[in-house]
Formats: sequence, structure tokens, C-alpha cells
Amino acid sequence: MSATWKPDGRSLLISVVKFHKTDGQAPFFSKVFSYDLSTKQLTSLFDNGSNLAPSPDGKTIAFLKRDDDKRIDIYSYDTETKQAKLFYTDSSRKNALEWSPDGKHLLYNISHGGTGQHSTIDICVLNITTKQVRQITQSGSDKSYDPNWCPDSKKIVYYLEKGDGRDQIWLTDLNGSFHTNLTNDTTTHNYFASWIDEQTVVYTQNPETVILMNINDKSRKRVEGINSEHVKYNAFTGKFVYVNSETNNDVVLYDWKTKSTTIIIDGTKMINQF
Repeated sequence: MSATWKPDGRSLLISVVKFHKTDGQAPFFSKVFSYDLSTKQLTSLFDNGSNLAPSPDGKTIAFLKRDDDKRIDIYSYDTETKQAKLFYTDSSRKNALEWSPDGKHLLYNISHGGTGQHSTIDICVLNITTKQVRQITQSGSDKSYDPNWCPDSKKIVYYLEKGDGRDQIWLTDLNGSFHTNLTNDTTTHNYFASWIDEQTVVYTQNPETVILMNINDKSRKRVEGINSEHVKYNAFTGKFVYVNSETNNDVVLYDWKTKSTTIIIDGTKMINQF
């Protein structure tokens, strides 16, 4: 299960996959839901979606189809008409979609050259209007993972894997005109970076320690009370959302101000939605 904020912070997008526990070859089922935080209402949207990327106005969701092994097609779902259609396609295998806050671009990973640990992972920016694509990293034998937009829609953070057990958080822009190593940490993994505001990123430091960093002076502090690999912050609510994989894949909110956690969706009950 995964959870993604709608930009206004009023609701979440939840993607759920049901696998057969004893038969790995059996077909799986997946559904996408919207969860309203005020009414606590869970609404089914569409089937078979992954890598959910809502537009800034919340009216469109870009996604990939989970059962598409090639993952070359980006689809869009209109939340008003309830219709999905092909949005963009080329020959590259895609992952980690994210819509820019200004609504002008989609950000994603592409996989090319080799398979598995021998593949190269790079980052691309797609212009929503012109459908022109710019590759902004040149990773070579390395992998540039999980890119995320700054609220200014200009800066991007991602993490670079070189295979040395020391993944690092990097900063670039939508043109890939520079690449700056923010963490410069030679002791451990640093991954899954996203933004708190235009000067602050949040990321995971192995093992499951959540860190805040000022990108200007590189000062850091730990976020106490969260034990998770992947958290997402919403500025309108002042809260983080994450899925607790150590329990039953519960969806959890963490209030930064009160330092309190609230389970909003019981992961075991989501199976009843199928």
C-alpha cells in the first residue's frame, strides 16, 4: 500500500495491491482510493494504478498501470468525469511520477541500459503542454532515484546510488544545469528525499531515521517520533503521511507541531475493499 497527499492537504490518494500469499504466479488486484481526512470517507476511484501523481488543482491524476510490465505509458485520470486516458508514451520504462507545483511539468525516472542491478536509472522532465522531454541526469553506471519537486517548481532533489552502500541526496534544477551532493555522508545510506519548504528537505537515513536538512547551510536534525523509510509532508496541514510496513501497512499521520501520530487507515481492513 502507498499513500500520496492531494496538494490541498484535504485528502489522500491510497493505492492498494492484493497479492496471493501462497501462489506468486496468481494474478493480483489493485485499486486506487481517495480518503477524505475530514469525513474519513474512502472512495474508490479506479483500478490498476500505481505511481500516483495528482495535479496541483487536484483535478487530474497521472499514473502508470501496475500490470503493464513495460511501464512506457503515462495515463491521466480525470476526477470529475471519472475517465482515464493515455497521456504520454515513448520507449522508456518509467517510474516515480510527480507533478510540478506550478502544473507545467511531470518528473519521473527512466530505466535504460541493462537489467536489474546493471541497469541505469535517470531522471526526465516532461513538459505538460508541448510533451517535450528533457533528461536531466547522466548517471552512466549509477542510478538516480526518486526525484521530487521543490515548492518553487525549479529545484529537484533525488538520491544517487553508486553501489557502494552510501547513497547520497543530490540537488539539481529542471534543466539539470548543476548537480550538488547535499549529504556528503560517507558512513551510511541517505534516500527518499522530499521537501518541507523551499530551503528544507526531509529524507531517510539508514535505518529508517527521518532527517531534516537546510539546503543552504546543511544543518540537520532528526524528526523524533517517526520510524519509517518513506515519509511525505504537506505544508497545508503541517503533517507527514507514511505507511507503517512494520505493522499491517497502516496509513499513519504524524503531526509535526504536536509530535503525535494517528492511524487513519487500518491496512488489514483495506483487503475488504476487494
